[in-house]
Amino acid sequence: MNKTNRKKAALLFAVLLFPSILYVVFSSGKHTFLYRPILGPKTVNVDGDTLYHSVSPFSFTNCAQNKVSMEDLKGKIIVLGFYNNSDSLSSARIYTQMMTLHEKFKTTKDFVLVSVSVNNDPESVSGACRVESQFPIEKGRWLLGVLDNDVYEFATQQLFLDLEESKTTNSPSFNYKKLVLLDKSRRIRSYSDALQYAETKILGDDIKVVIAEDFIPKKNKTKKEEI
Repeated sequence: MNKTNRKKAALLFAVLLFPSILYVVFSSGKHTFLYRPILGPKTVNVDGDTLYHSVSPFSFTNCAQNKVSMEDLKGKIIVLGFYNNSDSLSSARIYTQMMTLHEKFKTTKDFVLVSVSVNNDPESVSGACRVESQFPIEKGRWLLGVLDNDVYEFATQQLFLDLEESKTTNSPSFNYKKLVLLDKSRRIRSYSDALQYAETKILGDDIKVVIAEDFIPKKNKTKKEEI
């Protein structure tokens, strides 16, 4: 066998072996780097099964004054963030990070970005309209609007975001400069600082892992979730 044929044979072997390598990587419980932990409170039922916190149903009103509900987001992995019309500097940086994720995953059908206002003021929808007009958003890939649920309660009791003192009032606020990764079951899988490019890059890797989990055998999934 000459040198050219040996190269062709080696390439063919690699191509045929690649699916097997992927199976081993995704199915082996030893490869914990291919798994993101489930965050938030958890309980154990009478059968000894671990029950993980799942974000309660929510909806928001978008720029077109249409409501977007959990049913519209069914079967989607979500990166959920916030915008603040009164904090243009932070919001601008957050928008940039969201667009980075948008460009990276805009062809991924079971993934969507969601940004909601930090308050329930209907006028805040103007921020959603402004973003939609400024950025080249693929239809349905980045959804923005004003939450119909109480936003403070949602952020602190459903997403468990840290509290912080408001700079404009004496009332407590929450850290809206976080991006929250939710899987298809609405479980929290990671938090990222929306102002830091390095953390957004890590979040991109986390998203890939959560997407890949669909290919991991369910029996191995269960074992890893209990870690």
